[in-house]
Amino acid sequence: QPSEEISELLKGILGEAFRAYDIDSDGNLNKKEFKIFLSDFHESISSRAVDEVFADFDSDGSGTIEYDEFIAACYVLITKASGTDDGLRTSRRATVIVGEKILQDDDGGEEEEEEEVPEDLTALSPEDQQRAIIRRAFSMLIIGTGIVLIFSDPMVEVLSEIAARANIPPF
Repeated sequence: QPSEEISELLKGILGEAFRAYDIDSDGNLNKKEFKIFLSDFHESISSRAVDEVFADFDSDGSGTIEYDEFIAACYVLITKASGTDDGLRTSRRATVIVGEKILQDDDGGEEEEEEEVPEDLTALSPEDQQRAIIRRAFSMLIIGTGIVLIFSDPMVEVLSEIAARANIPPF
């Protein structure tokens, strides 16, 4: 369970999302609505995994996920997806396992999508790659800004002259 402060923060952020997934507007998520939520969070989750996760998060056994249970579920998903288990203790290992179930395929794991790195940067360490990519991005930004500054004023004059010769009035 998240701390009271984190819970309040998540409630402020996720209230609208909960209402969006609560299709029948009864204030709870049934299994079908919860499956839609999980599918949006993780594209390929099996029905069996949905059943297991639903049972784990339906802490009162009501057969629906209430708002507080939804907040707890989102907390687990967020902490597991970001790789931070700050607030989780070993006694909450079951909750972490639930997050792992959601983030895995039925085959026991999902291959991570490889990020495409420009060929000339592949020999560099990840930190050096990041620096080089950031440097390249800023240089492209500066060049683009320079081009706009150099050509924008003359282009305005050229277009104004074309408009004048074509008898098109200015705005």
